[in-house]
Amino acid sequence: MLNKIWLINFFIIKLFIVIFKKIKFNDKYGLSYYLWSNTRPIDTYQRKVRTDDETLIELVLKVINVINNDKKPLVCFDIGGYIGVITLAMLKNMKNKGMVHVFEPVRVNYYRICENLKLNNYSNVVVNNFAISDYSGLGLQNITVEGGNEFLQKLHDHSGEISGDELSESEANQDVKEQQITMVMSLMNYMDLCSIDWVDVVKIDAESIDHLVLNGGKQYFYEQKFGFIFVEYNHGSYCSSELLRMLNDAKYDVYYIVRNAGTLVSNLSDYPSGYKTCLNILAISNLVEADKRDKILSGVVL
Repeated sequence: MLNKIWLINFFIIKLFIVIFKKIKFNDKYGLSYYLWSNTRPIDTYQRKVRTDDETLIELVLKVINVINNDKKPLVCFDIGGYIGVITLAMLKNMKNKGMVHVFEPVRVNYYRICENLKLNNYSNVVVNNFAISDYSGLGLQNITVEGGNEFLQKLHDHSGEISGDELSESEANQDVKEQQITMVMSLMNYMDLCSIDWVDVVKIDAESIDHLVLNGGKQYFYEQKFGFIFVEYNHGSYCSSELLRMLNDAKYDVYYIVRNAGTLVSNLSDYPSGYKTCLNILAISNLVEADKRDKILSGVVL
């Protein structure tokens, strides 16, 4: 009976997207957003949330809820916003007290973020249609057949040529269907431009240049001016090895997020068996108040 019901729902979702090009979805965390044909709508309806790691959303919601009690408005960055699910999670518990800055260089994703923000009537958000890296200039955004795997290349300075220098190690494995020129800005330049010297929560998913994103904010990063850093992690990759080196050098406290388990471990050797490999890490600045840190970590660290 359940299979029959799901089969009917499957065809309804498919038909709705064919006719209207998108479908509204309410996930199990109370977030509302549109889904499109290349954003895995069927899988999302089955799992009841659009993410590969539910713990990331749970922790973002918890962190914002705990730290949103001060008089000073929060500042959050979502670097690599895709369709805006993490941005919406940040905004949900922010309750109009603060600002989210989201960065998404892929134009179709940028417009989709704007649609999802309009759907929720949020105004305390800045949507930036450019990339963040360790330099400021022009970049070549490569749009892949598999949505969500887009990657950035650095354009030659002042050359006028539409060809890019490699920035990430994942480029060779990607099937590129089109390319777009995009503006690129370093994290330092953006923060200085906006008069920001402290970011409460930073989420980074920059397709294997995550270390370059943090390197572009080197001064603020090494001064521990990022309270909580959520960043994608792929064990053994050059990008993730550099991330860990940088986080350790800057003396952040690092935790590995147990995928879809709602828990953290401080060492990969303690990562429980039976779960998918780690996809994200959480780094916490020593400038975060001890009581808030303890409240956030309570009950989630194995």
